[in-house]
Amino acid sequence: MGERRDRRFRGGRPPDLRARGRPGSGRSRPPGVVLLVGGAGVAVLGVALIVLVLRMLLAQAVRRDIEAARMQAELDEVI
Repeated sequence: MGERRDRRFRGGRPPDLRARGRPGSGRSRPPGVVLLVGGAGVAVLGVALIVLVLRMLLAQAVRRDIEAARMQAELDEVI
C-alpha cells in the first residue's frame, strides 16, 4: 500500500483537498458570490414570512369584521 501511494504522488504535488466549487472543476467560488446568493435566499424567505403574517392578520380582521356586523345586527334587533 505504501508503494501505491508513492507512485501516485511521485510526479507532482499531492492533490488539493480543500473544498472548491463542483467536485473536479478546479475552480473556487468567490466569497462575494456566495454571500450574494445566500443573502438573496434569506431575503426571499423573509418576504415570504412577512406575506404569511400579513395574510393571517387580514384573515383575522375579516373574521372580526363579520363578527362585529353580526353583533351590530343583533343589537339593532334588541333596540
